[in-house]
Amino acid sequence: MRISQSLLKDFKDYRDRKLCGLLFQALWIDRSVEIEPTEAMLMGQFFEYLALGRDAEPKFKHSIGDHFMIGMKASGKKNLGYWDEELVRIANQADDPENRYELKTDLFMAERDWTVKWFNLIQQATNLRAAFGYYGVEVLDVQKKYEYVQDDVTRVMKIDVLAAMHDYRHPDEMGMTRKLDEVIIDTKATGLINDKWQDYGWALHSLEFKDKLMIQPIDYKSIWKHLNGENIPFFFFVHANTNAVERKIVQVNVTDSIIQAHEEYVKDVVEQIDFFNMTRWIPYPEVEVCHECPLKETCKEAIDHPRIRVISLM
Repeated sequence: MRISQSLLKDFKDYRDRKLCGLLFQALWIDRSVEIEPTEAMLMGQFFEYLALGRDAEPKFKHSIGDHFMIGMKASGKKNLGYWDEELVRIANQADDPENRYELKTDLFMAERDWTVKWFNLIQQATNLRAAFGYYGVEVLDVQKKYEYVQDDVTRVMKIDVLAAMHDYRHPDEMGMTRKLDEVIIDTKATGLINDKWQDYGWALHSLEFKDKLMIQPIDYKSIWKHLNGENIPFFFFVHANTNAVERKIVQVNVTDSIIQAHEEYVKDVVEQIDFFNMTRWIPYPEVEVCHECPLKETCKEAIDHPRIRVISLM
């Protein structure tokens, strides 16, 4: 069984009745379907491609031009009538020729109110590289997969950037710099950079309570410690797609006791998955979920009408 942080997040949603068990089974056990990428996913892939270069191969196997086209369809935009030379000009004006972006000539743009987020990401990619320069980030590897195998369980992770940080500046060290030999950096592009309520919101004072965000550094640190015996530093480099200025760098420190508790949790998840495989995965059909589900054409549990809910006032 292959266990990733994405599977762990989806399994929690299943236990919280936010994800249908039949869809979880199809995604992670049978691996018979894939979820269509959302606009947010595509924008994240585009940002990584711009910021990290060709090694950051888009997960969804589309060219950058295709990213725009698919993203426009996801946004419901129909006006694809002109070729935006300005975007190509901006995208190609890298001061370092080795970092020059190349966008395909089949790249057509939709209305300006939608494309502004894409322009923001181009500038934010420049901001990310500037931050790498300020902190002396030396990229050692990009988008590399790691696996840790124990018994019949394979835990997997894909690290955006493995790096050395030559000019690390801790906020409590009075501006002093020191070198970190190896760090994990995960890059994010988000429309929720200051949101404190949603699961993927990045308001700083609520981050420690965001399980869906914090499970990634915990899981990655756990796997790395098994492979290399070290609780490696982990950083999120977070960038807004709503403007070209706001960004955050978040270092996530995780104690060894939390890592140990997480490993016990992973074992528990594996046991529960085995249980549901031997019994049955419980469906949680909802009209809006079934409407978008890739299983809807063949699923016997799919519904077209809301179920009656009963509320009793005593």
